[in-house]
Amino acid sequence: MHRSRRDGGRSASFRQTILSLSVLELAGAMRNLFRFLFVLVFAYSFVFSCQQEGEGSNSWVSQFTQAPVAAYFSYPGRYVPIAQKRNVTEKLLSLVESSKHSILLYAYSFDHPELELRILEAIKRGVHFRMIGDREKIYPKSFHTHLSYWGGSGLQHTKVLIIDSKTVFLGTGNFTSYGLERDHNGYIVFDLDATEVDSFLQFLEERYALGFWKKGEFIFRNSPSEGRMIQFQLLNEVQKSSSEIRFLIFDHYDPVLTSAFYEASKKKTLIFGIYDRPVDPEGLLIANSGNIEIREDGNEDKLDSEEFSKGGLLHHKTMIIDRSVLLTGSYNYSASARDSNREIFIKTESPVLTIPFLQEWQRIYASSNGISGTSVLLPSEKSWTFGTDAFGDYLCRNQTGIEEVFVRTGIYWFQWVLFFRFSDEELCKYGNQFETISSSPYGGKLEFSKQHLSAFSFTLLNRKGELLFQNSKTLLESQFEETLSKPFVFLRPDHVIQNDSTLVWSSTSAAKVQKFLGDQGIRKAWLLARGKNPLSVNANRIGNVWEIDAAFPDNGAILFFETSRVTIVFCAGQLGNSPEWANRMLLAANDWSRTDRNIISEVSSLEENGFLAKGMLEAADQTFFSESGKWPTRAANFCRSYQ
Repeated sequence: MHRSRRDGGRSASFRQTILSLSVLELAGAMRNLFRFLFVLVFAYSFVFSCQQEGEGSNSWVSQFTQAPVAAYFSYPGRYVPIAQKRNVTEKLLSLVESSKHSILLYAYSFDHPELELRILEAIKRGVHFRMIGDREKIYPKSFHTHLSYWGGSGLQHTKVLIIDSKTVFLGTGNFTSYGLERDHNGYIVFDLDATEVDSFLQFLEERYALGFWKKGEFIFRNSPSEGRMIQFQLLNEVQKSSSEIRFLIFDHYDPVLTSAFYEASKKKTLIFGIYDRPVDPEGLLIANSGNIEIREDGNEDKLDSEEFSKGGLLHHKTMIIDRSVLLTGSYNYSASARDSNREIFIKTESPVLTIPFLQEWQRIYASSNGISGTSVLLPSEKSWTFGTDAFGDYLCRNQTGIEEVFVRTGIYWFQWVLFFRFSDEELCKYGNQFETISSSPYGGKLEFSKQHLSAFSFTLLNRKGELLFQNSKTLLESQFEETLSKPFVFLRPDHVIQNDSTLVWSSTSAAKVQKFLGDQGIRKAWLLARGKNPLSVNANRIGNVWEIDAAFPDNGAILFFETSRVTIVFCAGQLGNSPEWANRMLLAANDWSRTDRNIISEVSSLEENGFLAKGMLEAADQTFFSESGKWPTRAANFCRSYQ
């Protein structure tokens, strides 16, 4: 049953303020003068005169790139002009009609006779058609000889169409007549350069060497392989917000993200969320909080059938941070999207997309409805203590009662947001007794040290984002933070001798390493084992041999060697026993080091000063993360085997 649509208490003037935002105001939120001027030019050319591409098409196309990027949106509504209502359908049909060589389709749901017919006509013309679907869904019989299924345990939830290995159409909506015309959805269309085709296809199959795929200002990630990094990216962007967050969401069952919304709102960030009906429990929890407005979608455009209603959904999975960062794709805010489903997640700061998605948000807001007040059980005030014993670190409270709390700890990509549920009579929990939905960009309970909370500062927060307990930064944390703050160089020694804890570099490898060591050599070194805190170690260099004063664990280790300007990173493990935990951690470290704005700026500075040759780090990444001589295919194991 849908909830009543009574106004949630927000004034009409507040709503009018949201709807009256001008494009110049949007431009004013951009982060620097260049982006500001860029948006003004773009606004003059496009925003005030949305160009129609074909009959009724509502797209936004960049004239500033050789390969156009366009945003398309569905327009549900019983009285919407048919040309506008069919604009996404017509775009898809025209793409299929234009195909000359191949059509590649990733679909969760497919129920569109008109699109099916156009694909079959293309097949008759000699176009090769391939479809990847979900095992639990039913697809047209005419597609069965062209159909294969994703082999994962969750849903094949991506929605991607690729024409002639060039034009890519993807978004939040399924390939159904009601999904394209009766649900609220957003789509992106762009062209691949010839040099990008192989890597993008590898990315879709989760075989791409790196944890992210990049095209200009667009960064793509997929789950489940990079699901934890996607969750981390969402949290990180929310935490960095400075003025406002707007989102449109179909499913929100991630309490860690909810906690981030609370924290952001306490920094005076304004948060406006619109949910599919009925609003999910996580949305209801924050609905009546200061600086947060939650509404439910007002889409009534349904096609009633004997089985169930089709259409009438807010099917977006879209967030816009500070009017300048767009996060969208097929990824719902849930553990299944993170850990089980095949999803696509896109981040961009390009105004070519942020502006139209902002206007899409405003359009949906205009027809949304306030929700009635809700009664939410919130924890009472309690006193909290922290300690450690032979079994690890623990948190204790002085009163019983059902309670949910969060612990935020760690630095940069080496970070955790832990979610704890205390039952009625529980007074204490160990640090590793957190819930599965807890966030880390690289691992779960086996990667979390039982003594982590003793070694790193942390904050304990309740469900409302209120501070319950906090401790101070440790010396280990400060020193490790300095090592992680520098650009990473991924280089493997030629030999790792476990018994002697020795690294041996060939003459060629040693010459590469020396370029990064500089005159000062190694400043600090760390060994990180699974489920352990970072261990500070000494590295004694004798020619091309490095001796480490710590034992290499059987289940593998990651080593960090900090120099004056960069940090050299690699992993090692037993022969034939690939330490998957280390592979995941290195991908997370690489993702952060290649996409974080501050580190990118530092790399540019090092290149300008001549310390790094342009493209040097990218070349090292290709060698480190891909199969030998097979870039961009991901290597099965990034670690050097022990000898």
